Amino acid sequence: MSFSSLWIGLATLLGLYMLYNAFFLLFHEKILFQGDQLVDDHEFTFDFQYEEVNLNPSRDVRLNGLLLKSDTTKGLILYFHGNSGNLERWGHMANDIRQKHGYDVLVIDYRTYGKSRGERNEVALYEDATFVYDYAYHQLEYENIIVHGRSLGTAIGTYLAANRAVSHLILETPMTRLREVIPVLDFLLVYKPWLEYEFNSLARINEISCPITILHGTEDAVVPFELGRQLYAEIEQSNKKFITIDNGKHNNLDTFEIYQQTMEQILN
Repeated sequence: MSFSSLWIGLATLLGLYMLYNAFFLLFHEKILFQGDQLVDDHEFTFDFQYEEVNLNPSRDVRLNGLLLKSDTTKGLILYFHGNSGNLERWGHMANDIRQKHGYDVLVIDYRTYGKSRGERNEVALYEDATFVYDYAYHQLEYENIIVHGRSLGTAIGTYLAANRAVSHLILETPMTRLREVIPVLDFLLVYKPWLEYEFNSLARINEISCPITILHGTEDAVVPFELGRQLYAEIEQSNKKFITIDNGKHNNLDTFEIYQQTMEQILN
């Protein structure tokens, strides 16, 4: 290989590296947050009863949610969903929990998801979760509140359980922190602060005093199974459980009998 060819090769690699960084800077939020927006006057067409909730933490913010009530409720589950879709999808998940376990369920779309509006950042997501909890506790007067986080929602649920009184924290396919979910992306960044979201559940998991149950599938290709085990190992309190779902993937844990048995034990 000639000297000039070597320099051309190195220049090409450097160009690709900088192009990657530019791409990540412009599109990393779209990669992380894949919520589908809905128009303000969208009407949900569920085949189950629900109450639509609109909360306003501040003047320019609206949090749109669904409150699903059971005939004889045992309490409330605050459900923090994953990073894709909106309430058209997650409303069915919430209803499945309500039907099987006799809890009321409140699920909120994050900012820019569905009919929720407002500028999004990590702190804002945590503040919104706290606002929703306070609404449920003070205005709806629920005292027994269980937090169920799924995927992205596990980071939000962990933050909430560390800052409010929660009866039980359920973490489904949880991450330790975002940088460990996408280590290659983080490693290739020339400027680390471009990864604006930390979602560091490891840093606050031991601020939680309520029982914690983690459910994770061994074949999870989105949030590796090892991260759920790592988060569990970090928990110092004894009131904790880790449920291994053999052959479980990222979006199908509720199809396994052990998942349903675990939810039954927690909620009944």
